[in-house]
Amino acid sequence: MNVGVSEHALMEAVPCLLCQAGQARLIHRHRGDAYLQWHPALRRATIRQVLCAACGLIYQSPRLKAEALDALYQRHYRRGTPSAEFLRDREENARERVAWLTRRLAGDSPRTVLEIGCSEGSFLAALRRLGCDVCGVEPSERFAERARRVRGLDVLTESFHAGCFGDRRFELIVCARVLEHTTDPLGFLRTIRAKLAPGGRAFIDVPDIYAPWDELAGNFFASPHVVTFSPTTLSAALRLAGFEPGEVDDRLAGAAKGMRVLARRLESVPEAAAVLPPARRDDPRAIRALLRRYQLRRWLTVSWRIGLKRLAKRLLIGCCGDAQGQRLIQAWRMKLTSTGAGA
Repeated sequence: MNVGVSEHALMEAVPCLLCQAGQARLIHRHRGDAYLQWHPALRRATIRQVLCAACGLIYQSPRLKAEALDALYQRHYRRGTPSAEFLRDREENARERVAWLTRRLAGDSPRTVLEIGCSEGSFLAALRRLGCDVCGVEPSERFAERARRVRGLDVLTESFHAGCFGDRRFELIVCARVLEHTTDPLGFLRTIRAKLAPGGRAFIDVPDIYAPWDELAGNFFASPHVVTFSPTTLSAALRLAGFEPGEVDDRLAGAAKGMRVLARRLESVPEAAAVLPPARRDDPRAIRALLRRYQLRRWLTVSWRIGLKRLAKRLLIGCCGDAQGQRLIQAWRMKLTSTGAGA
Protein backbone atom coordinates (compact mmCIF):
# COMPACT_ATOMS: atom_id res chain seq x y z
CA MET A 1 0.00 0.00 0.00
CA ASN A 2 1.23 3.51 -0.86
CA VAL A 3 2.66 5.11 2.29
CA GLY A 4 2.53 8.61 0.74
CA VAL A 5 -1.26 8.92 0.91
CA SER A 6 -3.15 10.92 3.56
CA GLU A 7 -5.39 9.75 6.38
CA HIS A 8 -8.46 10.96 4.48
CA ALA A 9 -7.53 8.78 1.50
CA LEU A 10 -7.44 5.67 3.71
CA MET A 11 -10.61 6.24 5.77
CA GLU A 12 -14.26 6.85 4.90
CA ALA A 13 -17.45 7.90 6.66
CA VAL A 14 -20.15 5.21 6.56
CA PRO A 15 -23.88 4.99 7.40
CA CYS A 16 -25.23 2.67 10.09
CA LEU A 17 -24.13 -0.92 9.51
CA LEU A 18 -27.55 -2.21 10.58
CA CYS A 19 -30.25 0.14 9.26
CA GLN A 20 -28.22 2.34 6.83
CA ALA A 21 -29.37 5.58 8.51
CA GLY A 22 -26.94 8.49 8.19
CA GLN A 23 -27.56 10.32 11.49
CA ALA A 24 -25.39 9.32 14.45
CA ARG A 25 -24.10 10.73 17.75
CA LEU A 26 -20.49 10.60 18.94
CA ILE A 27 -19.89 8.12 21.79
CA HIS A 28 -16.10 7.84 22.02
CA ARG A 29 -12.96 8.95 20.19
CA HIS A 30 -9.23 8.42 20.54
CA ARG A 31 -5.95 8.86 18.69
CA GLY A 32 -2.80 6.79 18.43
CA ASP A 33 -4.59 3.49 17.83
CA ALA A 34 -2.11 0.63 18.35
CA TYR A 35 -3.29 -1.25 15.25
CA LEU A 36 -2.70 1.76 12.97
CA GLN A 37 0.97 2.39 13.71
CA TRP A 38 2.01 0.44 10.59
CA HIS A 39 1.08 3.36 8.31
CA PRO A 40 2.57 6.88 8.78
CA ALA A 41 -0.67 8.60 7.73
CA LEU A 42 -2.72 6.68 10.32
CA ARG A 43 -0.53 6.92 13.41
CA ARG A 44 -2.45 9.94 14.74
CA ALA A 45 -5.76 9.14 13.06
CA THR A 46 -8.86 9.82 15.17
CA ILE A 47 -11.01 6.72 15.70
CA ARG A 48 -14.65 7.66 16.38
CA GLN A 49 -17.37 5.39 17.72
CA VAL A 50 -20.86 6.70 16.98
CA LEU A 51 -24.38 5.62 17.94
CA CYS A 52 -27.04 5.45 15.22
CA ALA A 53 -29.89 7.85 15.95
CA ALA A 54 -32.35 5.49 14.26
CA CYS A 55 -31.60 2.00 15.64
CA GLY A 56 -28.99 2.52 18.38
CA LEU A 57 -26.15 0.49 16.88
CA ILE A 58 -22.64 1.65 17.81
CA TYR A 59 -20.18 1.56 14.94
CA GLN A 60 -16.95 3.16 13.75
CA SER A 61 -17.18 6.12 11.37
CA PRO A 62 -15.02 7.10 9.67
CA ARG A 63 -13.32 3.74 9.37
CA LEU A 64 -10.57 2.22 7.26
CA LYS A 65 -11.46 1.70 3.61
CA ALA A 66 -11.59 -1.89 2.36
CA GLU A 67 -8.04 -1.87 0.94
CA ALA A 68 -6.52 -0.47 4.14
CA LEU A 69 -8.55 -2.86 6.30
CA ASP A 70 -7.37 -5.82 4.22
CA ALA A 71 -3.77 -4.63 4.61
CA LEU A 72 -4.22 -4.40 8.38
CA TYR A 73 -5.40 -8.02 8.66
CA GLN A 74 -3.02 -9.50 6.10
CA ARG A 75 0.17 -7.83 7.32
CA HIS A 76 -0.26 -6.63 10.89
CA TYR A 77 -2.98 -8.55 12.74
CA ARG A 78 -2.27 -11.87 14.50
CA ARG A 79 0.93 -12.38 12.57
CA GLY A 80 3.06 -14.08 15.21
CA THR A 81 3.22 -17.68 16.36
CA PRO A 82 0.77 -18.44 19.22
CA SER A 83 2.54 -18.10 22.57
CA ALA A 84 2.29 -20.67 25.36
CA GLU A 85 0.27 -18.22 27.46
CA PHE A 86 -2.11 -17.57 24.56
CA LEU A 87 -2.62 -21.32 24.04
CA ARG A 88 -3.35 -21.87 27.74
CA ASP A 89 -5.91 -19.06 27.69
CA ARG A 90 -7.54 -20.52 24.58
CA GLU A 91 -7.83 -23.96 26.19
CA GLU A 92 -9.41 -22.48 29.30
CA ASN A 93 -11.76 -20.37 27.22
CA ALA A 94 -12.73 -23.41 25.11
CA ARG A 95 -13.69 -25.40 28.22
CA GLU A 96 -15.79 -22.52 29.51
CA ARG A 97 -17.56 -22.03 26.16
CA VAL A 98 -18.31 -25.73 25.80
CA ALA A 99 -19.83 -25.78 29.30
CA TRP A 100 -21.97 -22.74 28.45
CA LEU A 101 -23.08 -24.24 25.13
CA THR A 102 -23.86 -27.64 26.66
CA ARG A 103 -26.17 -26.01 29.21
CA ARG A 104 -28.04 -24.11 26.47
CA LEU A 105 -28.37 -27.13 24.18
CA ALA A 106 -29.88 -29.22 26.98
CA GLY A 107 -28.97 -32.55 25.40
CA ASP A 108 -29.82 -31.54 21.82
CA SER A 109 -26.22 -31.70 20.58
CA PRO A 110 -25.43 -30.79 16.96
CA ARG A 111 -23.88 -33.42 14.73
CA THR A 112 -22.10 -30.99 12.39
CA VAL A 113 -20.29 -27.81 13.49
CA LEU A 114 -18.52 -25.02 11.59
CA GLU A 115 -16.49 -22.44 13.50
CA ILE A 116 -15.75 -19.08 11.88
CA GLY A 117 -12.38 -17.69 12.96
CA CYS A 118 -11.39 -20.90 14.73
CA SER A 119 -7.86 -19.67 15.62
CA GLU A 120 -5.64 -22.62 16.57
CA GLY A 121 -8.65 -24.95 16.98
CA SER A 122 -9.04 -25.41 20.74
CA PHE A 123 -12.84 -24.96 20.73
CA LEU A 124 -13.35 -27.26 17.73
CA ALA A 125 -11.15 -29.90 19.35
CA ALA A 126 -13.27 -29.73 22.52
CA LEU A 127 -16.48 -30.16 20.48
CA ARG A 128 -14.94 -33.07 18.56
CA ARG A 129 -14.31 -34.85 21.87
CA LEU A 130 -18.08 -34.65 22.44
CA GLY A 131 -18.71 -36.52 19.18
CA CYS A 132 -19.37 -33.61 16.82
CA ASP A 133 -18.18 -33.62 13.18
CA VAL A 134 -16.26 -30.32 13.12
CA CYS A 135 -14.51 -28.01 10.66
CA GLY A 136 -13.43 -24.39 10.61
CA VAL A 137 -12.22 -21.35 8.69
CA GLU A 138 -9.32 -19.17 9.88
CA PRO A 139 -7.72 -16.35 7.84
CA SER A 140 -4.38 -16.51 9.68
CA GLU A 141 -2.10 -19.02 7.93
CA ARG A 142 -0.04 -19.71 11.07
CA PHE A 143 -3.05 -20.35 13.27
CA ALA A 144 -4.88 -22.43 10.64
CA GLU A 145 -1.75 -24.50 9.97
CA ARG A 146 -1.38 -25.22 13.68
CA ALA A 147 -5.02 -26.34 13.88
CA ARG A 148 -4.40 -28.78 11.02
CA ARG A 149 -0.96 -30.00 12.09
CA VAL A 150 -1.31 -30.23 15.87
CA ARG A 151 -5.02 -31.03 16.22
CA GLY A 152 -5.72 -32.75 12.90
CA LEU A 153 -8.68 -30.47 12.18
CA ASP A 154 -10.30 -29.72 8.83
CA VAL A 155 -9.57 -25.98 8.62
CA LEU A 156 -9.57 -23.68 5.58
CA THR A 157 -7.13 -20.76 5.48
CA GLU A 158 -9.53 -18.04 4.33
CA SER A 159 -12.20 -15.63 5.49
CA PHE A 160 -15.75 -16.90 5.85
CA HIS A 161 -17.98 -16.71 2.78
CA ALA A 162 -20.96 -18.55 1.29
CA GLY A 163 -18.73 -20.89 -0.71
CA CYS A 164 -16.81 -22.27 2.26
CA PHE A 165 -17.01 -26.09 2.24
CA GLY A 166 -19.12 -26.05 -0.91
CA ASP A 167 -22.81 -26.81 -0.47
CA ARG A 168 -22.44 -28.36 3.01
CA ARG A 169 -24.94 -27.23 5.63
CA PHE A 170 -24.31 -27.33 9.37
CA GLU A 171 -26.45 -27.84 12.45
CA LEU A 172 -24.36 -25.34 14.45
CA ILE A 173 -22.17 -22.44 13.32
CA VAL A 174 -19.92 -20.80 15.90
CA CYS A 175 -19.04 -17.11 15.49
CA ALA A 176 -17.08 -16.10 18.57
CA ARG A 177 -15.35 -12.68 18.68
CA VAL A 178 -15.67 -12.25 14.92
CA LEU A 179 -18.87 -10.27 14.26
CA GLU A 180 -17.43 -7.05 15.76
CA HIS A 181 -14.75 -7.14 13.05
CA THR A 182 -17.19 -7.27 10.11
CA THR A 183 -17.99 -4.22 7.99
CA ASP A 184 -21.38 -5.72 7.05
CA PRO A 185 -22.60 -7.59 10.15
CA LEU A 186 -26.12 -8.04 8.79
CA GLY A 187 -24.85 -9.55 5.53
CA PHE A 188 -22.43 -11.72 7.51
CA LEU A 189 -25.25 -13.09 9.69
CA ARG A 190 -27.36 -13.77 6.60
CA THR A 191 -24.48 -15.76 5.12
CA ILE A 192 -24.32 -17.77 8.35
CA ARG A 193 -28.06 -18.42 8.03
CA ALA A 194 -27.56 -19.63 4.45
CA LYS A 195 -24.94 -22.16 5.60
CA LEU A 196 -27.16 -23.56 8.36
CA ALA A 197 -29.37 -26.59 7.92
CA PRO A 198 -33.12 -26.04 8.52
CA GLY A 199 -33.60 -25.51 12.24
CA GLY A 200 -29.85 -25.01 12.70
CA ARG A 201 -28.42 -22.66 15.30
CA ALA A 202 -25.78 -19.96 15.50
CA PHE A 203 -23.62 -19.45 18.59
CA ILE A 204 -22.67 -15.76 18.69
CA ASP A 205 -20.15 -14.29 21.15
CA VAL A 206 -19.31 -10.55 21.00
CA PRO A 207 -18.15 -7.69 23.25
CA ASP A 208 -20.93 -5.86 25.11
CA ILE A 209 -21.03 -2.04 25.16
CA TYR A 210 -22.42 -2.21 28.72
CA ALA A 211 -19.44 -4.29 29.93
CA PRO A 212 -16.28 -2.63 28.54
CA TRP A 213 -12.89 -4.16 29.29
CA ASP A 214 -9.21 -3.31 29.06
CA GLU A 215 -8.15 0.09 27.73
CA LEU A 216 -10.99 1.47 25.61
CA ALA A 217 -8.58 2.97 23.07
CA GLY A 218 -6.13 0.06 23.14
CA ASN A 219 -8.50 -2.87 22.78
CA PHE A 220 -12.25 -2.56 23.30
CA PHE A 221 -12.66 0.28 20.77
CA ALA A 222 -9.52 -0.50 18.73
CA SER A 223 -9.74 0.08 14.98
CA PRO A 224 -10.35 -3.60 14.02
CA HIS A 225 -13.57 -3.50 16.09
CA VAL A 226 -15.78 -1.67 13.59
CA VAL A 227 -19.09 -2.41 15.34
CA THR A 228 -20.04 -2.74 19.02
CA PHE A 229 -23.30 -4.36 20.10
CA SER A 230 -25.61 -4.10 23.08
CA PRO A 231 -28.02 -6.93 23.98
CA THR A 232 -30.75 -4.94 22.21
CA THR A 233 -28.89 -4.33 18.94
CA LEU A 234 -27.44 -7.86 18.83
CA SER A 235 -30.95 -9.34 19.10
CA ALA A 236 -32.21 -6.89 16.47
CA ALA A 237 -29.41 -7.81 14.05
CA LEU A 238 -30.14 -11.51 14.47
CA ARG A 239 -33.85 -11.03 13.84
CA LEU A 240 -33.18 -8.92 10.76
CA ALA A 241 -30.92 -11.68 9.45
CA GLY A 242 -33.60 -14.35 9.91
CA PHE A 243 -32.89 -15.79 13.36
CA GLU A 244 -34.88 -16.22 16.54
CA PRO A 245 -32.38 -15.35 19.28
CA GLY A 246 -32.59 -16.94 22.67
CA GLU A 247 -31.90 -14.96 25.83
CA VAL A 248 -28.72 -12.91 25.49
CA ASP A 249 -26.35 -13.87 28.30
CA ASP A 250 -24.67 -10.60 29.30
CA ARG A 251 -23.60 -11.80 32.75
CA LEU A 252 -20.33 -13.42 31.69
CA ALA A 253 -17.46 -13.06 34.15
CA GLY A 254 -13.69 -13.43 34.22
CA ALA A 255 -11.92 -14.07 30.92
CA ALA A 256 -15.28 -14.53 29.14
CA LYS A 257 -16.10 -10.79 29.16
CA GLY A 258 -18.84 -9.91 26.71
CA MET A 259 -22.17 -11.53 25.83
CA ARG A 260 -23.41 -14.66 24.11
CA VAL A 261 -26.56 -15.92 22.49
CA LEU A 262 -27.75 -19.10 20.82
CA ALA A 263 -30.04 -18.22 17.90
CA ARG A 264 -32.18 -20.57 15.80
CA ARG A 265 -32.52 -20.20 12.05
CA LEU A 266 -35.98 -19.10 10.92
CA GLU A 267 -37.56 -20.15 7.65
CA SER A 268 -38.60 -16.56 6.88
CA VAL A 269 -37.10 -13.13 7.55
CA PRO A 270 -39.24 -10.54 9.45
CA GLU A 271 -39.92 -7.00 8.30
CA ALA A 272 -37.31 -4.49 9.48
CA ALA A 273 -39.91 -2.17 11.05
CA ALA A 274 -41.00 -4.89 13.48
CA VAL A 275 -37.52 -5.68 14.75
CA LEU A 276 -36.43 -2.73 16.87
CA PRO A 277 -39.28 -0.69 18.44
CA PRO A 278 -38.25 2.87 19.45
CA ALA A 279 -38.88 2.20 23.15
CA ARG A 280 -36.10 -0.40 23.23
CA ARG A 281 -33.30 1.67 21.71
CA ASP A 282 -30.17 2.36 23.75
CA ASP A 283 -29.71 5.80 25.33
CA PRO A 284 -26.52 7.51 24.05
CA ARG A 285 -26.28 9.71 27.15
CA ALA A 286 -26.38 6.68 29.44
CA ILE A 287 -23.70 4.91 27.39
CA ARG A 288 -21.40 7.96 27.38
CA ALA A 289 -21.82 8.28 31.15
CA LEU A 290 -21.06 4.57 31.60
CA LEU A 291 -17.88 4.87 29.52
CA ARG A 292 -16.71 7.93 31.48
CA ARG A 293 -17.25 6.09 34.79
CA TYR A 294 -15.42 3.04 33.44
CA GLN A 295 -12.43 5.10 32.26
CA LEU A 296 -12.19 6.91 35.62
CA ARG A 297 -12.45 3.67 37.59
CA ARG A 298 -9.84 1.98 35.39
CA TRP A 299 -7.44 4.93 35.75
CA LEU A 300 -7.80 4.91 39.53
CA THR A 301 -7.19 1.16 39.78
CA VAL A 302 -5.01 0.15 36.82
CA SER A 303 -3.92 2.73 34.26
CA TRP A 304 -1.68 4.84 36.48
CA ARG A 305 0.28 1.74 37.49
CA ILE A 306 0.73 0.72 33.84
CA GLY A 307 1.91 4.23 33.01
CA LEU A 308 4.37 4.20 35.92
CA LYS A 309 5.80 0.84 34.79
CA ARG A 310 6.22 2.11 31.24
CA LEU A 311 7.98 5.23 32.49
CA ALA A 312 10.31 3.15 34.67
CA LYS A 313 11.10 0.89 31.71
CA ARG A 314 11.95 3.85 29.46
CA LEU A 315 14.17 5.39 32.15
CA LEU A 316 15.98 2.10 32.78
CA ILE A 317 16.65 1.51 29.08
CA GLY A 318 17.68 5.14 28.68
CA CYS A 319 20.21 4.91 31.50
CA CYS A 320 21.57 1.39 30.90
CA GLY A 321 21.07 0.89 27.17
CA ASP A 322 18.58 -1.34 25.46
CA ALA A 323 20.23 -4.75 25.97
CA GLN A 324 21.22 -4.22 29.63
CA GLY A 325 17.92 -2.53 30.41
CA GLN A 326 15.93 -5.45 28.97
CA ARG A 327 18.01 -7.93 31.02
CA LEU A 328 17.34 -5.99 34.22
CA ILE A 329 13.63 -5.81 33.44
CA GLN A 330 13.49 -9.56 32.77
CA ALA A 331 15.36 -10.30 36.03
CA TRP A 332 12.91 -8.06 37.92
CA ARG A 333 9.91 -9.86 36.39
CA MET A 334 11.38 -13.28 37.30
CA LYS A 335 11.95 -12.13 40.86
CA LEU A 336 8.36 -10.92 41.15
CA THR A 337 7.08 -14.22 39.71
CA SER A 338 9.15 -16.33 42.11
CA THR A 339 8.08 -14.15 45.06
CA GLY A 340 4.43 -14.61 44.07
CA ALA A 341 4.85 -18.37 43.65
CA GLY A 342 6.37 -18.71 47.10
CA ALA A 343 3.67 -16.67 48.82
